[in-house]
Amino acid sequence: MGKIIRSRIRAATILESIVALTILLVLFGISISLFVQVNLHGGSEKDVKAEQLLNEFSQATITEKRYFDEDIEKSGFILKKLVTEYPGKLGLLQIHYLVYDSNKKLLLDWNELVSNDNEA
Repeated sequence: MGKIIRSRIRAATILESIVALTILLVLFGISISLFVQVNLHGGSEKDVKAEQLLNEFSQATITEKRYFDEDIEKSGFILKKLVTEYPGKLGLLQIHYLVYDSNKKLLLDWNELVSNDNEA
């Protein structure tokens, strides 16, 4: 007759398995929450383009010192700029930017303060 070989196979205990599954569950939960946040807060292509145009418009206003009310239409968007004196502070201007799409839907509303060097 043959010999019966008894060998022990090393296996994970139930506690080790539960710990591993718990770690995986936590990582899965974190990744799902990040995925949902990115999808909820991620802007559409139209919003991103509107923000890019607003940034260009704002930079042009400051570098060219165009501190007056202005409406322009560019790439299917309407950009409005309203310039007012900032209350209580001499030499400061408040610039209010509005960006609308072609259907007159407001996409962005932005305010910034700039120093008016001409009034120093």
